[in-house]
Amino acid sequence: MEPDIFCRVETEVGESPLWDERRNCLWWVDLLKGELHACRPGGRDEVRASIGRSLGFVVPFDREAFVAGTRDSVGILTLSNGKYVPRVALEQTRPAYRSNDGKCDPRGRLWLGTMSDEHRKDGKWYRVSGDYRLFEWSGAADLPNGLCWSLDGTMMYVADSGRSVIETWSYDVDVGLPGSLLSTLSIPPAEGRPDGMTIDAEGHIWVALWGGGAVRRYRPDGVLDMHIKVPASLAASCVFGGENHDLLFITTARYKLNVQQLANEPLAGSVFVYRPGPTGMAADSFEPGRQ
Repeated sequence: MEPDIFCRVETEVGESPLWDERRNCLWWVDLLKGELHACRPGGRDEVRASIGRSLGFVVPFDREAFVAGTRDSVGILTLSNGKYVPRVALEQTRPAYRSNDGKCDPRGRLWLGTMSDEHRKDGKWYRVSGDYRLFEWSGAADLPNGLCWSLDGTMMYVADSGRSVIETWSYDVDVGLPGSLLSTLSIPPAEGRPDGMTIDAEGHIWVALWGGGAVRRYRPDGVLDMHIKVPASLAASCVFGGENHDLLFITTARYKLNVQQLANEPLAGSVFVYRPGPTGMAADSFEPGRQ
């Protein structure tokens, strides 16, 4: 059984899906185009902001704004006017690198990865505190991507698309720092590279497989539990939403697909929705002042 179409749209790189309970809509970004999109159930795609630079992610902040990661900074994206105001600079000495995916930990600290579209190696992980101070984490990565935390906040899961692995790190949620590497789940690149991730209410990890046209559910011990085929090879990210958080929304891409590939994948770039059985939870918000 395949997902249904939630929003038919030609997103170049659909990333960072975020369910908005107050507005009853899904937000996501078209990363390289620098666009913020929104769609309500049964509605049409709306471009709510276009910031003129890459837009890697958005995370909840307040009723009228998101905290967002762009090519060279993290800042505030205001929904009423679509304007972006940078607050902290990123990768000033490495102009070829940009922000990629980002999420907040259970205490509201922002974590993000940076990557190079040219090199696709030597990416870095950063944490941004509530007063917009930047901390570089030493965890190695080629292409940092999705991330999420265990339900009790004691483990941090990070995807490295470059090495095609998902790592599990111990995590001190009180200070916001990973500790030791606990395990590494390797996914054969021929099956797709791990991209955006989310966690469900049972503590299982969901990961979109870029190039694999699928979303998988893994148990915390790394055992594959569910495989959902997506009618677009470039599955980019996923998130739970809907009134009961029982719907899995899946963003996809059409990045660099040739004419024949696009003919074979007419829905590439669209957002899909699937009711898998397990439920999820609301995304953690950025907390001003959090150290």
